[in-house]
Amino acid sequence: MQTRGRIAAALVAVAVVAAVPSSTAAFPPASASLGRACASPGDIASVRSAGRDVRLVCAGRGAAARWRRAREADGAGASLLVGRASAFVQMARAVKLQNARCMVVLDRGKPVAEWRFFGHGPSSREEVASVTKSFAGALVGIAQTKGLLQIDQPASTWITEWSGTASAAVTVRHLLAMTSGRTEMNVIAAPNDLRGAVLATSQNVRVPGARWSYHNASSQALELVLSRATGESVVSFAQRELFDPLGMTASFTLDPYGVPGLYAGIQATCSDVAKLVQLYLDGGSWNGRRIVDATYVADSLSPQATGSGPNTQMNGAYGLQWWLNAAAPAVAGAGSPQFAPGPMHPALPADVFWVSGACHQLGAGVPSTQQVVVVLRPGCRTLQDAMLAQSVTAPQTTFFTELAAALSRQRG
Repeated sequence: MQTRGRIAAALVAVAVVAAVPSSTAAFPPASASLGRACASPGDIASVRSAGRDVRLVCAGRGAAARWRRAREADGAGASLLVGRASAFVQMARAVKLQNARCMVVLDRGKPVAEWRFFGHGPSSREEVASVTKSFAGALVGIAQTKGLLQIDQPASTWITEWSGTASAAVTVRHLLAMTSGRTEMNVIAAPNDLRGAVLATSQNVRVPGARWSYHNASSQALELVLSRATGESVVSFAQRELFDPLGMTASFTLDPYGVPGLYAGIQATCSDVAKLVQLYLDGGSWNGRRIVDATYVADSLSPQATGSGPNTQMNGAYGLQWWLNAAAPAVAGAGSPQFAPGPMHPALPADVFWVSGACHQLGAGVPSTQQVVVVLRPGCRTLQDAMLAQSVTAPQTTFFTELAAALSRQRG
């Protein structure tokens, strides 16, 4: 846990539209040793020698293939690269050119590729901004799985300050789906008093659930729901029910009153984010243990139509705190000009889902290939960083374009 003094208060304000082992740096091939025979030319392994990590590459053909010291040109500097993950080398080169700090690929729940750039270590954490929202969605799912709440209940069951107001009918689902119809909080002042910032907002759509709008205040309101439904701090609930079971090192940024940011503010490693995506890829199960109910996961990865009528505007590219490559981003009522018909990324499979945070923090799950790909960059430190990142779209475009190209190479 860290206080708000560690980072600029505004960093968590802006979001950008868009069974795994505990460390993705481990598990080199058992035979990996300099000069020994190897079976799969092109594989990269990071092994320990004389107290330091040494990268080896399987080079040669057939019976002549041997492990030798790897060069930067081998796998773009990967510390781990096995099997079909070689299709992602070009993507790693591309994201490195755009200041990426780490990239991880999981295949069927196992780490198969990892790159660490510019001195970034396996335990180095970044401010993941609005990727925090997807962590928050998972925590709500855990609470529902444990019978502590139901997402179709009014949020005012726990946010009693909303009782008797226009927001009394706002459900937890509305908050998760960003269709609450409430005003946005003051994102500059919010880190000084997160609960106060949420409670200072009001209902500005007559019928809750009638319109989608990206909304930090709705995600932050989940902190009030969770803490009151569970009877404990979100920090302790998350540590016991999510972070510890998945072997995560993630932590929260807190406001001066000890309230964690749930719309942004988590610090996490590439591996932490990959584990969260893998949890959803596996339907909420982890090493045979049920963490989140499978029905909730499926609901989260489905477009949310929480209202209907002539003025209803829904976003089919958004589920419950997760982005979706759905076939029809405008799923109800008149189309919003910011969403065109068809998937957001036509070159990718329609089942792809992802997390996205300011300063281009990205992690995608691909159910059709059972893979997870995560890229993290230096986290936003100021509001200016976040605003500038919104105006620079190249890193987002590169991530999805190169992901599509890597998946195509695998098929080819």
